[in-house]
Amino acid sequence: MIGTAFKGLWAAHNHVNWNYDLYFLNHPWPWVRKTMRGLCHIITFPTQHHHHHARGKNSAKNMCNLLALYDWLLFGTLAIETERPTQYGWKQSPQEEHSVWYRYFAVDMKKLG
Repeated sequence: MIGTAFKGLWAAHNHVNWNYDLYFLNHPWPWVRKTMRGLCHIITFPTQHHHHHARGKNSAKNMCNLLALYDWLLFGTLAIETERPTQYGWKQSPQEEHSVWYRYFAVDMKKLG
């Protein structure tokens, strides 16, 4: 129960608009930056997960909400950024803007019917 509660709270914490981890990733002292970077390989922090929801090059990265170990060691999708994403959302093309089917399945249902 404690593990489930911690995971749920950490997932909620990653989805709020906090970016405290950027302070440590951009800290003037090298040992603070390196320690935080090491922690980012183990635990997913808010900015890492915000890039998962962004429209940038890392939109398909940082899939795990709690353990970055899975992204790093198993899936190869770990991305550690030192700034906030500029734009959020998945809409990458005009087709995706209007069709949820195209966005998830790369199929335009209007052409099938």
